[in-house]
Amino acid sequence: MPIDPTFVPDNQRGTPDNEFIYGPYAVFSDMSTFDSVIEDCCVAYITAKGQEDLESCNDFKAVEPEDMVHLTLSDLLDAYNQVHGTNL
Repeated sequence: MPIDPTFVPDNQRGTPDNEFIYGPYAVFSDMSTFDSVIEDCCVAYITAKGQEDLESCNDFKAVEPEDMVHLTLSDLLDAYNQVHGTNL
């Protein structure tokens, strides 16, 4: 069953424990919206301030590190491979 990439449990939206409510965004290795290298790409969630910074420049280079949490695609694939016994 495919998982909706925009799913965030209602109890995690905008709570004091989770301020990273915007996303997921695919962020490329040069922190922009264009890249040909998948190896360093990541999936990121950002805070409200991070969303404002992103909208002002349309570039993740404007988002401060403290306003972003991320998981690299290589780490995501490694976890998938470990769980499913594959080698993608």
